[in-house]
Amino acid sequence: MKQRIAEAYTCSRKIRSNAVRYVNLFLSGSHEQMHTHVLEGKLTQWMGTNYLYHVDEYSHPNIVRFTLHLDEATPHVHAIVLPRTPDGWLSARDYLFGHKEKLRGFQERYAHAMEPFGLERGIEKKRVHYQTIQQYYRCQTYANLLD
Repeated sequence: MKQRIAEAYTCSRKIRSNAVRYVNLFLSGSHEQMHTHVLEGKLTQWMGTNYLYHVDEYSHPNIVRFTLHLDEATPHVHAIVLPRTPDGWLSARDYLFGHKEKLRGFQERYAHAMEPFGLERGIEKKRVHYQTIQQYYRCQTYANLLD
């Protein structure tokens, strides 16, 4: 990683000590979808489409590694990307996912690219309500009493 950063980093300023030097992306689908791709011989096509999408999204020099893993029940890809901005600065926030609109756009473009493989965009702008562990178990206990 140090060598790739040294090659890619073109900004005149020193890299911040707390800079995000790389981002590890996990790419997969549901177990059923991925198993279907394996049975139909589409896994290589799925991986190739993913790779081309990420080259378009992040540019080839910023993709450090793109590896298919078959060591678990569900096939998946790990992609390591340098968060290098067009001016040569390392900034994961500006380059990848720092703003809600950028993240939303990434999700939409990725879902569109993966449509041939059955991937659908999740529910957009869903309001999430968090609860504590105690609240969760209280709801579970109450639900069990109703059954």
